[in-house]
Amino acid sequence: MRAKRTVPVLVAAALVPLAAGAAGPIPLVTTDELKAMVDAKEQLFLADALSPIEFAEERIAGSVNVPYSALRSGKAKLPADKAKRVIFYCKGPKCTKSHKAARLAREMGHTNVAVYDEGLPAWLARGFPAETRKVYPAVEVPAVTAAGLRAMLDAKEPLVILDIRDDDDRAAGTVPGSTAVELELLDARAGELPKGRKIVIVDLHGKQSLIAGRFLASKGFGDVSRLDGGFIGGWLKAGFPVAR
Repeated sequence: MRAKRTVPVLVAAALVPLAAGAAGPIPLVTTDELKAMVDAKEQLFLADALSPIEFAEERIAGSVNVPYSALRSGKAKLPADKAKRVIFYCKGPKCTKSHKAARLAREMGHTNVAVYDEGLPAWLARGFPAETRKVYPAVEVPAVTAAGLRAMLDAKEPLVILDIRDDDDRAAGTVPGSTAVELELLDARAGELPKGRKIVIVDLHGKQSLIAGRFLASKGFGDVSRLDGGFIGGWLKAGFPVAR
């Protein structure tokens, strides 16, 4: 069921001044500051840096989907006015998408860029204006520990280790034998995955694998699980070997 509350975000005058210019750290906006901007109908471009799969189910009302990888490849656009305030958000402090997108926006010449670092979870927890709906089935996507996944690999079980991180994050290493399909491209490439094998999804911190699993369930994949803690909090923390 869709619960939709809309507040116009892309209108009027500035409320909370932010540092402009391409130098220095990216300014951060708090939940209260962003809510004040929304209430004041401030003129800004609120960019959700997550994948279309995530954006389809929940987003801040009035935001526009600008996935980091799509922005990097030129498939997503920012305002032509490079002085316009642009605020990126994603899944909170452990999610890297908003910060990477903000840095890229600066490199592209945008001079008034900020990050809402507390992100979508904090916004939803406060009950602030959002657009939410259940697009994918509410199925269980069981968690597998790093030790459990290592045991599967040692036993040479037939499985697909699906790494949904972007290229930047995979540069730090991968679980050996992984298949890389970043979440932003999973909709287009799901048909490449074998439906007769167990799939274990690996993300960065364990924040995106659940919706990826639910998405795959909607496409008919029946044996899907996720690495508990993701690559960083699961595999890397356990000290297991990585491929580079």
